[in-house]
Amino acid sequence: PQKTQPQKTQPQKTQPQRTQTQTSLMPPFGGAPRADPYLARKTSPGRRPPLSSEECLRHRRAVPTHAKALDLVVVSAAPADAPSLLCVIYTYWKKHPAAKVALETWMPLCDGALALSDRNDTGIVAIPHDGPEAWENIWQKTRANWRYIYEYYRLDFDYFVFGGDDMFVVPSNLKRYLGSSEIRHVTNDGKRPVYLGRRFKANGNPDRIFNSGGAGYVLNRAAVDLLYSQFDQPTCQPRLKGFWEDVMVAQCLRKAPGVPVEAYDTRDPQGRERFHPFQPGHHLTYRPTPNDWYVKYSIDLKFGTDCCSPESVSYHYVKPDLVEHLDALLHRCRTDDDGGGAPESDK
Repeated sequence: PQKTQPQKTQPQKTQPQRTQTQTSLMPPFGGAPRADPYLARKTSPGRRPPLSSEECLRHRRAVPTHAKALDLVVVSAAPADAPSLLCVIYTYWKKHPAAKVALETWMPLCDGALALSDRNDTGIVAIPHDGPEAWENIWQKTRANWRYIYEYYRLDFDYFVFGGDDMFVVPSNLKRYLGSSEIRHVTNDGKRPVYLGRRFKANGNPDRIFNSGGAGYVLNRAAVDLLYSQFDQPTCQPRLKGFWEDVMVAQCLRKAPGVPVEAYDTRDPQGRERFHPFQPGHHLTYRPTPNDWYVKYSIDLKFGTDCCSPESVSYHYVKPDLVEHLDALLHRCRTDDDGGGAPESDK
């Protein structure tokens, strides 16, 4: 009789467990290979060249209200030990020109950048998802996009900011915030999941807080792991067809086993918001009107110059022409020693 040799086992990486039934709820990626997350930095490395005072003045005059709102913002360089950040936007084929403007302006200032769509294009990768490519089906698109992020990039970056092709991010301010003692403490240096963004009350319900998808929301690696592990659980409604993907992400994290992960309060010490669901000038000039959904959904809303933190990190509804203006006013018309404020010629 032959001696029975003990079988050698290979060490396994610890990852959230998913059953075969759960995995089958999401379509395979097929022709969605791992895109180079550093491509934007290679093709448009860092901040674009500074503009002349005349060019900067033209940008200010083109969008005067937005320019005044941006005067409230101080663009701070991220510290060398700041956590790494992957910036992700989702789009579809008709909006590829908008996505490419983002890839050429603010996204190269992230450590990594991805544009995810329904069709492949230069710098843009197609991610298949269940159901049609439609606004009413963004939840399925979001599930597939986060699965793609998890399976290809979770170990490459510490934090992930996710939003649409009309989101505008100030990456250095976001990285500085993520590296702050506040966030390091909250996450126990990245070991605890955190869910950051602009908090809203779903239909005014304080028990259903979610982060606005338009303003973009941020997950650390631990939160991405948790979200991925819950995607096909009944509490995460894996077969739902709907446009309220931001509400669903919050629900998945809040109803996960163990300690619920709620949307964290990202306001600065003066109660001013860092993440913004509208364009800069809209927040500066906004005043409430009767039956306004924004008031109903918001938490301790502030107005005027108190609307926005000097450490603001994101805006929404930013079309390509406005992206160019914001990028110029925040990055190309300021030096490393000049974090903010209007130029002398415009005061």
